[in-house]
Amino acid sequence: MQFHHFSPDGELRDARRVSDDRVSNLAAVVRTPDGWLAAQQEGLTGQSRDNPGPYRDTTTIRRFHLSSSISEPIARFAGRETYLLGEIGFYIYPFRAPVPQVVIGRDARIYFTGGDKYRIDVHAFDGSGSGDGAPGPTLVRRITGEVDRVPMTDAEYEADYRAQLARYEDRRPLQGEAAMAHAMLVNEYPSVPGAQFVPVVGRMLVDEDGRILLERLDLEPVAWDLLAADGRIAGRVRLPYPFTPRRLTPRHLYGVLRDELDVQYVVRYRLRPAI
Repeated sequence: MQFHHFSPDGELRDARRVSDDRVSNLAAVVRTPDGWLAAQQEGLTGQSRDNPGPYRDTTTIRRFHLSSSISEPIARFAGRETYLLGEIGFYIYPFRAPVPQVVIGRDARIYFTGGDKYRIDVHAFDGSGSGDGAPGPTLVRRITGEVDRVPMTDAEYEADYRAQLARYEDRRPLQGEAAMAHAMLVNEYPSVPGAQFVPVVGRMLVDEDGRILLERLDLEPVAWDLLAADGRIAGRVRLPYPFTPRRLTPRHLYGVLRDELDVQYVVRYRLRPAI
């Protein structure tokens, strides 16, 4: 595996090779001020065909030293529940279950939210060790808020089930794994429990100064809270659809916007109120 380092204008500055067969499925990579690369490594733990679940996604934060190519785990976080259905290993998530988010900030901090509460834990990289080979992160700050939980309804669960079935039924005739996956949905998905409450928070972005943009799934329509570096709510924004936010800076929000022909554009929005 190689990490390529580009300048802001796209020029390749250097490339570093990491020879570690344990390193795969890296979801995000951030260069920290102290000369390391910090990367999110996604995976599942405990899965077995003899046990349908639930399992937990895991996010391992690894760091890579650019001068020596050293790779080591520095933190692990539990993810969302996952079920394994049928002999083909068809993975499925409970309907509207919270999806924990892990973000590596450019301020060399790890930001974590479990999704089921209005809570963000901020960790430093300098953990002393968790006993399982990965140093435990040091909690340096916790941001919390009081919210009213919104209960899920049977009608919402049924609508999601029908929507998942429609994805396959629109592709008839079904063959191979698609047919088997459809059969798993029909026969086994109703046995997968759904969430009792709507998740409170979803996606999260962090800028260079520790400011946070936090998706509020419990609001209708969905909105995003702007949090100052000290954790106070500085404002709330609603993003256009279908826009996918990718990066937050102190003054702007960058992301991908799709038009009616599904053409993607990189766009930039100025955040108001400023944080």
